[in-house]
Amino acid sequence: RTLDFNEDSSYENVENKAALIDKNGKGFTPIGIYTSSSSEYKSIPFSGEFDGQGFEIRNLHINSDIECVGLFGYTSGATIRNVGVTGTIIANRSSRVYAAGIVANAVNKTYITNCYNEANIFASGSSANASGIVAYNYNQKVSYCYNKGNIEAVSASYMANATGISGDGYVFCCYNIGNIKKKGKTESRAYGINRSGIITNCYNIGNIS
Repeated sequence: RTLDFNEDSSYENVENKAALIDKNGKGFTPIGIYTSSSSEYKSIPFSGEFDGQGFEIRNLHINSDIECVGLFGYTSGATIRNVGVTGTIIANRSSRVYAAGIVANAVNKTYITNCYNEANIFASGSSANASGIVAYNYNQKVSYCYNKGNIEAVSASYMANATGISGDGYVFCCYNIGNIKKKGKTESRAYGINRSGIITNCYNIGNIS
C-alpha cells in the first residue's frame, strides 16, 4: 500500500506522526548509515532487497546534517525496486554530503530499478552532491527510473554536483524532467542524467543551471 506520512492510517502508532512531519525537525531517519569522517566513522548499510510493489512513499520529510540523506542513506549489495518518493529532502552539513530521493550512497553491486523521485532535493556542504535517484553510485546500475523533483546542490567553499538521475555508474532507460541547479566553486557541475559513467537510452528535458 501507499505510505503517506501525512495520513494517520499510515502509522502503527500515530503519536510518532508529529516528529516525522514537523518541518522544523529532522523528520525521517534514512535507512542505512555511512559517515566517512575518521572522528565519527560509521558504516551500517542496507544490504537486502526492497520491493515497493509499485506503491509510493508520499510526503517524505527529511532535514538532516548527516552525510548520506535519502529514503535509503547507504546501501551495499542491495536491490531497490518498484517504489516512488514524494516530499522534501534536505541535507545541510559543513563537510561532504550526499542527498537523493531513493539512495544517497550506493556501493558493492547495488541495483536500483523501476523507481521514481518527485521529491525536491537540496544538499549543502563543502562537497555537496544531490540527485533524484542516487547521489553516489560508483559502478552500480540504475534502470527504468525517472526524476521529476527539483534538484539543487550548493557549496560555498568547494564543489557542488547536481544530477537528475545518478552521480555515477551505469544508467539505462531513465529520464529527468526536474530542474537541476548547482552553485559552487571550481569543478561544480549540473547534469540531466549522470555525472560520469555509461548512459544508454536516456533523456533529459529539465532545465539545467
